[in-house]
Amino acid sequence: MKKITLITLLFISVALQAQCWSSYDSGIGYTISLKSDGSLWAWGYNFYGQLGVGNNVDQYFITRVGTDSNWESVEAGETDTFAIKSDGTLWGWGRNQYGQLGIGNNDQSFVPVQVGTETNWKSVSNHGFHTLALKTDNTLWGWGQEDFVNGFINSMVPLQIGTDTWKTISTGQHYVMGIKTDGTLWAWGTNEYGVFGNGTTIGETSGPIQIGTENQWDSISAFTDHTMAIKLDGSLWGWGGNYYGQLGDGTVTDRLVPTRIGTGNNWQSVTAGYRTTHAIRTDGTLWASGFNSSGQLGDGTTLNRVTQVQIGTSANWKLLKPNYSYCQVGLQNNGKLYGWGSNQWGQTSGDGNNFQHNSPTLINCPALAVNSILSKELITFFPNPTKDIVHITSKGNITSVQLVDVQGRVLETMTANDEAIDFDLSQKNSGVYFVKIYTVKGVKVEKIIKE
Repeated sequence: MKKITLITLLFISVALQAQCWSSYDSGIGYTISLKSDGSLWAWGYNFYGQLGVGNNVDQYFITRVGTDSNWESVEAGETDTFAIKSDGTLWGWGRNQYGQLGIGNNDQSFVPVQVGTETNWKSVSNHGFHTLALKTDNTLWGWGQEDFVNGFINSMVPLQIGTDTWKTISTGQHYVMGIKTDGTLWAWGTNEYGVFGNGTTIGETSGPIQIGTENQWDSISAFTDHTMAIKLDGSLWGWGGNYYGQLGDGTVTDRLVPTRIGTGNNWQSVTAGYRTTHAIRTDGTLWASGFNSSGQLGDGTTLNRVTQVQIGTSANWKLLKPNYSYCQVGLQNNGKLYGWGSNQWGQTSGDGNNFQHNSPTLINCPALAVNSILSKELITFFPNPTKDIVHITSKGNITSVQLVDVQGRVLETMTANDEAIDFDLSQKNSGVYFVKIYTVKGVKVEKIIKE
């Protein structure tokens, strides 16, 4: 029998539920999400501290970021993360090699650090070396460094870019697409693959240039090699690289100008990802096209798709964000979060495994409960109450145990491979404790009373 000494777990007994998420975003191999109570949670790849949990250790289980419960929105770049609080302050953490956190230096940060002192931030977009953000007055601000575009941003603190007002901004790998408040479309950076949509694949610009003359653009999504957009009439448009069919126009032909995708006028939102596109229609259904080697489209296969195919049958999708690493995460209106595709660092599951899923798979809320999905599974837990040791046995091998504190932060994750484990609580204070037990057959949560 193995003996594992565990940190005390003091936790509030609440019902285990999946319907708890309000928003999220994903970076390279990691996911960060907001619960409806304003708390922030992260899991997955963490080499640069982009999870914000105080270290650079990969987290295969959903882990709380700090203790604050006033987070309002979150943005994940490749290896940097930003979030805005309800008081309008902006916070960043992660790699910061090029000053892209905007905190006045290029030091790596494992925890959230405030960006400046302003309290009127509205949204933020990051993709690698540079960051752009909008304030509530719709002015545009940028920081970081982007040598590929003649240094159109070269600052370690936010600097205002022009005086125009903007509706939305999306940063690609080496370019930016934006829609001004008058509905016109603009681009700057490097025009590789024709991502600007101005009819060429050449040219760099250090400032915004208008694309076409139309003023009916509503939303925009830029990534590495292609751009997707929706007009005010609900029509879907795409341009740039298309060698995996990511534009969804039925071909693998690159498009150098905005090209209409299909004939429908019922598109609600669109997300350009790594060689993929995901889009939600006004009826709440989810559609995808492009590269699918790891099941990242979510259609149950690993086949590339050159036209938009429906993902499952749900008509309840709310939010899709860009994917960086052959995977995708999506949020439904009922607060349920799903992941699919590559799961190398646990970024699409958060439950301790790294199994690939070719279709949307539920990511459970990180709340603990005595009644769990293993309520019918035989797990013995004795003695309880206890003064020191608690013995746990299971019909299936225990693969890991997870400890969280009263605010939901994961204090420690320990792996195992045995049907019996001892908990040593002899050095812990008297009180009520909970431990979440993962076995090959599911998850169980038990309450421990320490005398």
